[in-house]
Amino acid sequence: MHIKESIPTRNEDAEGEEKRSERSRVQTTEPNMNVQQAILGQTVPNTVEVGQTCRDRILQSLDLSQRMLHYTLSLSKHRDETDTFIDQTNALRNRLSELT
Repeated sequence: MHIKESIPTRNEDAEGEEKRSERSRVQTTEPNMNVQQAILGQTVPNTVEVGQTCRDRILQSLDLSQRMLHYTLSLSKHRDETDTFIDQTNALRNRLSELT
Protein backbone atom coordinates (compact mmCIF):
# COMPACT_ATOMS: atom_id res chain seq x y z
CA MET A 1 0.00 0.00 0.00
CA HIS A 2 1.40 3.40 -0.94
CA ILE A 3 0.43 6.78 0.45
CA LYS A 4 1.15 9.80 -1.74
CA GLU A 5 1.63 13.18 -0.13
CA SER A 6 2.36 16.59 -1.66
CA ILE A 7 5.03 18.70 -0.02
CA PRO A 8 5.18 22.41 -0.90
CA THR A 9 8.70 23.63 -1.69
CA ARG A 10 10.15 27.06 -2.44
CA ASN A 11 12.60 27.69 -5.26
CA GLU A 12 14.00 30.85 -6.79
CA ASP A 13 14.39 31.27 -10.51
CA ALA A 14 17.33 32.99 -12.25
CA GLU A 15 15.96 36.50 -11.53
CA GLY A 16 15.51 35.75 -7.83
CA GLU A 17 11.74 35.49 -8.01
CA GLU A 18 10.23 32.91 -5.76
CA LYS A 19 8.48 30.01 -7.42
CA ARG A 20 6.28 27.57 -5.60
CA SER A 21 6.19 23.99 -6.66
CA GLU A 22 5.15 20.70 -5.20
CA ARG A 23 7.05 17.50 -5.14
CA SER A 24 5.60 14.17 -4.27
CA ARG A 25 6.77 11.84 -1.59
CA VAL A 26 5.64 8.24 -1.61
CA GLN A 27 5.55 6.47 1.72
CA THR A 28 5.26 2.73 1.75
CA THR A 29 3.58 0.75 4.48
CA GLU A 30 4.94 -2.56 3.24
CA PRO A 31 7.57 -4.31 5.38
CA ASN A 32 11.21 -3.83 4.49
CA MET A 33 12.77 -6.65 2.52
CA ASN A 34 16.30 -6.93 1.24
CA VAL A 35 17.84 -9.57 -0.99
CA GLN A 36 19.05 -11.83 1.80
CA GLN A 37 15.69 -11.72 3.55
CA ALA A 38 13.99 -12.53 0.26
CA ILE A 39 16.27 -15.52 -0.16
CA LEU A 40 15.50 -16.66 3.37
CA GLY A 41 11.79 -16.12 2.79
CA GLN A 42 11.23 -13.96 5.84
CA THR A 43 10.57 -10.26 6.29
CA VAL A 44 11.03 -8.12 9.35
CA PRO A 45 7.85 -6.16 10.10
CA ASN A 46 8.22 -2.48 11.00
CA THR A 47 5.74 -2.78 13.85
CA VAL A 48 5.47 -5.01 16.88
CA GLU A 49 2.52 -7.39 16.87
CA VAL A 50 -0.10 -7.18 19.62
CA GLY A 51 0.95 -9.33 22.55
CA GLN A 52 4.52 -9.66 21.33
CA THR A 53 6.96 -9.07 24.14
CA CYS A 54 10.32 -7.37 23.87
CA ARG A 55 11.93 -10.75 24.51
CA ASP A 56 10.02 -12.28 21.57
CA ARG A 57 11.14 -9.44 19.31
CA ILE A 58 14.77 -9.85 20.38
CA LEU A 59 14.64 -13.62 19.80
CA GLN A 60 13.06 -13.08 16.37
CA SER A 61 15.82 -10.60 15.47
CA LEU A 62 18.54 -12.91 16.76
CA ASP A 63 17.16 -15.81 14.76
CA LEU A 64 16.95 -13.80 11.55
CA SER A 65 20.42 -12.30 12.08
CA GLN A 66 21.87 -15.72 12.71
CA ARG A 67 20.29 -17.22 9.60
CA MET A 68 21.31 -14.28 7.40
CA LEU A 69 24.90 -14.38 8.59
CA HIS A 70 25.05 -18.14 8.23
CA TYR A 71 23.79 -17.85 4.65
CA THR A 72 26.15 -15.00 3.78
CA LEU A 73 29.24 -16.55 5.29
CA SER A 74 28.44 -20.01 3.98
CA LEU A 75 29.13 -18.57 0.55
CA SER A 76 32.62 -17.62 1.68
CA LYS A 77 35.48 -19.34 3.47
CA HIS A 78 34.73 -17.93 6.94
CA ARG A 79 33.09 -20.98 8.52
CA ASP A 80 34.88 -20.47 11.86
CA GLU A 81 33.48 -16.93 12.16
CA THR A 82 30.01 -18.23 11.33
CA ASP A 83 30.23 -20.94 13.99
CA THR A 84 31.47 -18.41 16.58
CA PHE A 85 28.57 -16.06 15.84
CA ILE A 86 26.06 -18.91 16.02
CA ASP A 87 27.47 -19.96 19.39
CA GLN A 88 27.24 -16.37 20.67
CA THR A 89 23.63 -15.93 19.54
CA ASN A 90 22.68 -19.28 21.07
CA ALA A 91 24.28 -18.17 24.35
CA LEU A 92 22.28 -14.92 24.21
CA ARG A 93 19.10 -16.85 23.50
CA ASN A 94 19.76 -19.16 26.46
CA ARG A 95 20.55 -16.23 28.75
CA LEU A 96 17.28 -14.51 27.77
CA SER A 97 15.41 -17.72 28.56
CA GLU A 98 17.02 -17.83 32.00
CA LEU A 99 15.99 -14.23 32.74
CA THR A 100 12.30 -14.85 32.04
